Amino acid sequence: MIAEDQCHDFEVKDARDRIRTDERFWGIGGAFTYLICPHCRSWTLHPKPSDDVLSRHYEGYYPPEEYAQRQKQPVTPVERARARQVHTTLRSLDRLESVRTVLDVGTGCGGFLEAFRQGHEANVHGCDQDPASADLAESLFQIEVQVGVFDQLNYDEDQFELITLWHCFEHVRQPQETLRALKHYLHPNGTLLM
Repeated sequence: MIAEDQCHDFEVKDARDRIRTDERFWGIGGAFTYLICPHCRSWTLHPKPSDDVLSRHYEGYYPPEEYAQRQKQPVTPVERARARQVHTTLRSLDRLESVRTVLDVGTGCGGFLEAFRQGHEANVHGCDQDPASADLAESLFQIEVQVGVFDQLNYDEDQFELITLWHCFEHVRQPQETLRALKHYLHPNGTLLM
């Protein structure tokens, strides 16, 4: 059995498990190599980029056009559908009525939290690494959004009955540590939806 902290900590032995690619999406440039972890079989960047390198790729995650569109349509149809799906899932688990506090990790512009709150009264919070999208979520919806790396943010133990991550977990640098931090903030009878 492999200890959790050994996952993604391995020597490169076989070039067949290696893919090299050039960054084209963000327009920043650079090349990345992905390897298959022999422990968990997931893809991982090798070598791991520094926080500074990663931050450059996320700084422009939402282009200016996105912010302009959000002023016209603050909650997207996808966010409304996701909120309905969460309500349905929680109802099927008989947990919807116990959800009073919600944390959305990787909140972005806050549309999901607003859609969730419109369908179920709850105290909603968000966190995101992008200050501009956090500011927009706060101005559009009056949602408290903390900015920074998740495990360094200021939440109380067992604070949230629901924690959600949408298109976020695959971006975290240390998945096991992130899950431990989520568990710390999740109420013992809470629900984590990813």
